[in-house]
Amino acid sequence: MAATWLFGHSCALETPEGRFHLSREKVSSKNPSEKTIVKAVQSASALDARVEGDDGEFYNADGSCDSLQVEQPERSLWSKIFGG
Repeated sequence: MAATWLFGHSCALETPEGRFHLSREKVSSKNPSEKTIVKAVQSASALDARVEGDDGEFYNADGSCDSLQVEQPERSLWSKIFGG
């Protein structure tokens, strides 16, 4: 598998499965394909980590997500007072 490291303001890894952006505590990918999600889950598994979507959903090894795994964020004090 060919991979290219890209450096600048952030660090990114370009692979055939997609581009992964690396930061201090996380690896992210914008609008990932199913193939990219599968690769991310494989990589996360090797690191004893999980792949979490923007809405709190967690992805399985086949790239699917289990809607029962979605963890709803706690509402902020602001939204509790003013709604939202």
